[in-house]
Amino acid sequence: MMQNFSKRAVVRMPELTRILGLSRAAIYDRMSPRSPRYDAKFPRPLKLSATASKSGAVGWLLAEVDDYISFCASNRDVNGRAAGGDL
Repeated sequence: MMQNFSKRAVVRMPELTRILGLSRAAIYDRMSPRSPRYDAKFPRPLKLSATASKSGAVGWLLAEVDDYISFCASNRDVNGRAAGGDL
């Protein structure tokens, strides 16, 4: 039962920055198709509030964040660089 809960757990930006070791700006860079650091594999945020505004609360599914870390780790090249850039 607890394992199912952790798969559905949602993390907010402060925790996401700690988990990934990236700044808030670097995270938003990874999510922006206009950025040279855009990463299509980066987890998409989940809207947490019912408001129609763009400034509503968002979070990321912990399972998707974990999958992204695993993807980056499994796709390291011989120089040790992660697939997701500097993660």
